[in-house]
Amino acid sequence: MRLRILLTIAALATAISCSRDPQQLNKKYIQTGDKYFAAHKYREAAIFYRSTIRRDARFGEGYYRLALAEVNLNEMAEAVPPLRRAIELLPDGAQR
Repeated sequence: MRLRILLTIAALATAISCSRDPQQLNKKYIQTGDKYFAAHKYREAAIFYRSTIRRDARFGEGYYRLALAEVNLNEMAEAVPPLRRAIELLPDGAQR
């Protein structure tokens, strides 16, 4: 009985710590934003992308996706700053 209680507590502690991992939360916010983006709901997508940036100001992918949402909203002036920031933060590669 005690072992079962200890295993339950350990499982709950693991679940709570995983849900507070900033990288996991950013990934979840990006996935949700991508669903809105695919449905052409760019304002809603931008909200989720901004949320990732608020949580982690050095998350380049959040800036990049926010810029894409702004472009699709025809808000070119608002798309430039996050796009520049994404270029600064993203590692060298195809996405950059």
